[in-house]
Amino acid sequence: MKIYEDRSSTYADAIDHYWDLSEFCTGDKEKAFFAGWAYMDKYSAHKEEIAKYKFSSFYNTEHPCVFTTKDENMISLSSDSNKIFDKIFTLCPYTAEWLNKKEKDNRFEYIFFPFNSKHIVDQREEKQFDALYWGGIHGFDHIDILNAISKFKYNFLTVGALSWQLWKHSEYPRHIWENRNYPSQIKQVDYEKLITAINYPRQIMWKLLRRTKVNVISNKLYMNKESYENITLHSGWEDNKCFSHISDYIMPQIKTRPIESAINRSLMVVKRDPWNVQEDFFEPEKEFIYYEDEKDLQSILEDVKINWKNYEQIVENAFNKAVNNYTTKHFIEEVQKKFI
Repeated sequence: MKIYEDRSSTYADAIDHYWDLSEFCTGDKEKAFFAGWAYMDKYSAHKEEIAKYKFSSFYNTEHPCVFTTKDENMISLSSDSNKIFDKIFTLCPYTAEWLNKKEKDNRFEYIFFPFNSKHIVDQREEKQFDALYWGGIHGFDHIDILNAISKFKYNFLTVGALSWQLWKHSEYPRHIWENRNYPSQIKQVDYEKLITAINYPRQIMWKLLRRTKVNVISNKLYMNKESYENITLHSGWEDNKCFSHISDYIMPQIKTRPIESAINRSLMVVKRDPWNVQEDFFEPEKEFIYYEDEKDLQSILEDVKINWKNYEQIVENAFNKAVNNYTTKHFIEEVQKKFI
């Protein structure tokens, strides 16, 4: 299978810059696999190359985000409505099921997020930090996380407060606020003070993960009123399980945090949600643990800090699951198996 990678439509230090899938490339003249949003976003530049192959496949890493927009062109590209590719691999099981049902076909296949084994560090490192969160503040779960981890020896990595969405939307449903014991005003500046690094280089972040006991993860996409309304414009949107809780302004979204945490031996403490897609790849209690709310998270962090040895086997189990199932080698084998 011929393999193409174009990373020009992702940010400079995204994990796909470390995949190097081309090492598995063969001289196949009939089948080709294209990884990178650029093959959709800049389709005209790649059209002739894609058309050379009798069978072509594409890796879509952005589902289900696009359906929160009104951009018909982007939605068409993400859904491959023109059927450019014979097979689309996606990170969202519900979107794959939904689009296959709409097409009455099986072009969309659910697959995992890979990690290049070249970047695996097998040597265990001494834990210097209790907890870590990396990402933005886009929903109230992120407030809970920061409230909890800031009581410990922690790190908060982000691309910067300008990207945070929580304070940009004042129209969250009343029931979301009422379920939280927050003060009437949550000030962004108070959370900016908790930042420990901005735009941390990925390989340095991996090293930091290896020195951190817990990485706190929420596998959700946080929405706003406009996102909610846009989703309800799609024909048959109710049939996509991904949209089952949009009235709470949330959708499932699992990307790089689980695999990067597991590979770098940081205990995954994951916010339980209505979908729990994490369980498709890792087993709860054996390879990661759930938390329910801020109070529960703080209790877990306190216990991990005191009784770290009780959690080391969970970390080791997740590491072994990842290196034996979710490397780029396993990924390409899975693509080849399903792409017939």
